[in-house]
Amino acid sequence: GQAFRSEMAIFSWNFMMVLVGNSIPKDPERPGVDEFDPNRAFRSDGCSFAKPQFCNAFDSFWQSISSKRPSLRAGGNGRFGRRDFQWHDGTPVVIRFQKRNVLGFSMDFAEDISKSNWAIEFTWVDDVLQADNDEFDGLSEVDIFNLTVSADRPTFINFLNANRTFLFNAQVFVRYMSGYRQGFTSNGPWSTLATLTVVSGYFQDRLNPAVTLVWDVGSDSGAVLGQVQYRFTSNFSATFGLALFAGRTQRKDMPINPIASRNRTGRGASKSFVENGLSAIRDRDELFLRVRYTF
Repeated sequence: GQAFRSEMAIFSWNFMMVLVGNSIPKDPERPGVDEFDPNRAFRSDGCSFAKPQFCNAFDSFWQSISSKRPSLRAGGNGRFGRRDFQWHDGTPVVIRFQKRNVLGFSMDFAEDISKSNWAIEFTWVDDVLQADNDEFDGLSEVDIFNLTVSADRPTFINFLNANRTFLFNAQVFVRYMSGYRQGFTSNGPWSTLATLTVVSGYFQDRLNPAVTLVWDVGSDSGAVLGQVQYRFTSNFSATFGLALFAGRTQRKDMPINPIASRNRTGRGASKSFVENGLSAIRDRDELFLRVRYTF
């Protein structure tokens, strides 16, 4: 009994009813779930005026349109997005390999107090194109600054290995995007990834265990990479290892002008889902056995 809010609401409702009524059954005596039964016009177990989502004509029309983001810039009203026919939607795509200008500095040194070795590298990459869902062409230019700090130290741990040192290596990769925007699909403006590697040797370095831990802060993704190598002779060796990955899917606003829209409904209809860091390979856990013979 509620009044229609606008002429467009009246037209939309009447057009939906027309689609329901045109879901004509192939066999009038046995209408299917997706076919309109005039004898049960308001049934709840199939196509009817009460359940238009079951009707085949309504479903076919629904598949021919796509939904846009509900933001005003995309033609929405803040709550609902604009709907376009598929042949009115989309945008051209150009594949271009971008030339990058990189300016960098690096240095390494030994530090006597902690008896460790350090390496530092800094790079600046000018005008890098990044995916931006808030731009109509889907791209924005940013400057990227990368800082890498690496430190390693051989350390004796007598109760674990009295004859060889454990080599500890830690690396931190820090990235800053100048000009980062909320519409970027990547995390930012700061992102940090850290690794820790431990290597040692037993039985005159015939048995070499190693493990590497990786963690990306922004995407909450990481990995555990471990392996054990045994050298039977100078020519023959076997390595057993594993790789375990973890990560998560992140929600971002969908593109304001996507390459090809889809008919989205329900929760998350105006969101895109991305897998940053190591999240894209979080289901690629593996065990491996490698046997090598050199001659």
